[in-house]
Amino acid sequence: MLATLRTDNSPFNEREIELLRHSLGALDVSQSQWLSGYLAGRLPSLETAETQSTTVPALTILFGSETGNGEAIATRLANQLNQTGIKTTLESMGQFRVASLKKLEQVVFVISTHGEGDPPEEALELFDYLQAERAPELPRLNYRILALGDQSYEHFCLAGQILDQRLRQLGATAVDERIDCDVDYHRQATRFTETVVSWAEEHLNRAEPVAPVLSLVPTTANWNRQSPYAAEVLRVQRITGDGSVKDIHHLEISLEGAGLEYLPGDSLGVWARNDSTVVDALISGLGLAPDIPVRLEGEKSDLISALTRHRELTRLTEQTIRQFAQSSNQGALGDHFNGLSRAKRRQFIESRQLLDLVEEYPANIAAQDLVDLLRPLAPRSYSIASSRSLVDDEVHLTVATLNSNAIGRQRTGVASGQLNQRLQSGDRISVFVEPNRRFRLPDDPEAPVIMIAAGTGIAPFRAFMQDLEATGAHRNTWLIFGNPSLRTDFIYQREWLNWRKTGLLNRIDAAWSRDGVHKHYVQHVVCEQIERLDRWLSRGAHVYLCGSLAMGRDVLGSLQSSIATLPAGTADSAAETVKQLGRTGRLHKDLY
Repeated sequence: MLATLRTDNSPFNEREIELLRHSLGALDVSQSQWLSGYLAGRLPSLETAETQSTTVPALTILFGSETGNGEAIATRLANQLNQTGIKTTLESMGQFRVASLKKLEQVVFVISTHGEGDPPEEALELFDYLQAERAPELPRLNYRILALGDQSYEHFCLAGQILDQRLRQLGATAVDERIDCDVDYHRQATRFTETVVSWAEEHLNRAEPVAPVLSLVPTTANWNRQSPYAAEVLRVQRITGDGSVKDIHHLEISLEGAGLEYLPGDSLGVWARNDSTVVDALISGLGLAPDIPVRLEGEKSDLISALTRHRELTRLTEQTIRQFAQSSNQGALGDHFNGLSRAKRRQFIESRQLLDLVEEYPANIAAQDLVDLLRPLAPRSYSIASSRSLVDDEVHLTVATLNSNAIGRQRTGVASGQLNQRLQSGDRISVFVEPNRRFRLPDDPEAPVIMIAAGTGIAPFRAFMQDLEATGAHRNTWLIFGNPSLRTDFIYQREWLNWRKTGLLNRIDAAWSRDGVHKHYVQHVVCEQIERLDRWLSRGAHVYLCGSLAMGRDVLGSLQSSIATLPAGTADSAAETVKQLGRTGRLHKDLY
């Protein structure tokens, strides 16, 4: 019976069907008969509950979030609406029954974009449903969209754009224009929330206020993105060897007395400051004075403070480059950039910082114009490399120095440069925890874990193993790790080999890209180990990917193509297998 259970012939979504198969498949005949009778005896009450649950809510909020930011925004909106008496339903797109969309009249979508313009994993089923030929017309649906993204990536808020376009094609009505938010989303999200609440109070029926919705994204203490904790740095140590092409450091930071909690899989947000030497060179290169008064979001400041603490100098966007060229009357820059192909423009953006533009294309610009065209400085996010169960009131990070040298000048990233090169023991850095419930160890203690990482992507897996060690938990674990060289780049080598020796880590496969005649990467290991991977997946293994977007794309591509080569495998069945991993919550990605 369960073999024929599908989303189109049952009231269950993909994840619920997978859970049913896992749970009911283990029952013997007598247990199945007893459960059947038990459910039959409850049918009257179930029918009553179903009748009561078919009442359409006044407003539904659906969120698709990868790191938890979208979920937090959606939860705050739901709480404000509930407090005003507006009947509101809050659901993850992954838990939402897509077929019920045609019954709804008022929906707010909060959707983030990840990877190369992709929607989050939990939104894939909804996107597939809307794009399918059987997608229903939605003439009753009125909607709003808040899209989250990052302008430094090529496909800014593309998932929100695709959702908006498809809903319009299906006859739905946009109540307002879509709001596309950059990494500094707080102000726009607040205005969006205020607009929705104000409209709902005027147009929707109100009842008694209800209790607040508890977010699935936990909050810790009073420290957050807007109010970070000034944490003491305990240790900064380079962990790549002499001669390595990478500069990776291990940092230990104290959280003692802060009340901050985190779990393996979470990230640490870091508010860094721009390097003073870069700020000085920028101001000097533009012929400005550091104490020129400017305004930031209506507040008074001076130029050097604005550029040091509040403006993005190391990440460019197409918009920033074009506005700089226009405001500084630097036609040569504008002509050169606009004449590049799309791929070359992307390469130009990713390899340069603002100071490179100023030195390569000397220009004059007013201080206020400079401040206005630059994006607000945003915090950087790092996967936590430790478990509280083992390190107590500390948090550990694994940070690679981001280097560039587009015009013969060595540049570093704003946060990686400060963390690795300018911080010392005893210094303080502003931090906050970014919970990520989508990158947790499986709830099922028997589920195997396959961890695939390149470079600093190994960080959260160190946290996983520390947690298993501290709690005494036992599950099958497998690490597939890639970096340039065994001699210089086996990060945390002693720890991983010790876990392998004690049996806490069942298997480790490494890919050293520069140690052989041919390049060898983690995606090649996936191809080589596909039969073993298939056996682990058949036992319910969860797959975790951490590293660059390109690495994640290559690994998933190799996994899919390799599954197709297995006995009875086909291209279509392999694609469906990988999709099912995401839909059932067994594929976890932390890519950047």
